[in-house]
Amino acid sequence: MFSPHPNLADEVNRSIIQSEIEGGVFLADLPPSTVLEIQTMHHRYTAVLLGGSEALISGHPEYATPIVTSPIQEIRDRAPLPPLELDSRVQGAHS
Repeated sequence: MFSPHPNLADEVNRSIIQSEIEGGVFLADLPPSTVLEIQTMHHRYTAVLLGGSEALISGHPEYATPIVTSPIQEIRDRAPLPPLELDSRVQGAHS
């Protein structure tokens, strides 16, 4: 459970607490090969979790800086990828 941090603005602390109340999830708690569809107001993304807090995200052009999106409207869990398919995507991302 999140404890308000004194160095964060009250609005930021409130938003983090609200996301936990509404059912937020930590990516590190999900198993590798979990596939999530993330719908924002303007785009749909697919995230394939690699383990820990790493994921491959598709549905957005490559950027050198962090991606800032419109608010997330919905996140759906899809069937996990077979290990071979996940391995080939990871290798392609690193080449």
